[in-house]
Amino acid sequence: MLKSESYMFEFSSITSEIRRLQVKQEHVLKEQEKQVQQLRRGVYIHTNLYIEADKQALFGKRRKAPEYVQKKIKYALKKIQDEKKELEILNEKINSLYFTESELNDACETEQLLTSEMIKKN
Repeated sequence: MLKSESYMFEFSSITSEIRRLQVKQEHVLKEQEKQVQQLRRGVYIHTNLYIEADKQALFGKRRKAPEYVQKKIKYALKKIQDEKKELEILNEKINSLYFTESELNDACETEQLLTSEMIKKN
């Protein structure tokens, strides 16, 4: 009976770890979506830079240099790649935890069968 309790505790800790990683994965996906939106904004600004420069020149405002926009785009791309790597690592952890969970389920079922057989013998 003690072994099955330890299996159940291990099982519950693994399921809570899976949930924690899933929440983290959702957070990473949201952050990645924000970075994609920043990248799209940067590309839009870059492609419309000369039109904006003309408008800003008319109103006497300082225009954004193409180097500034390119730097923002590079930063957004780097951030997205970092988020992608972290997401892949989290997916691997989740998959390994699912595998461990299935192994624990099998071990728990085996333990329960053995206990029920021992109870029947007594």
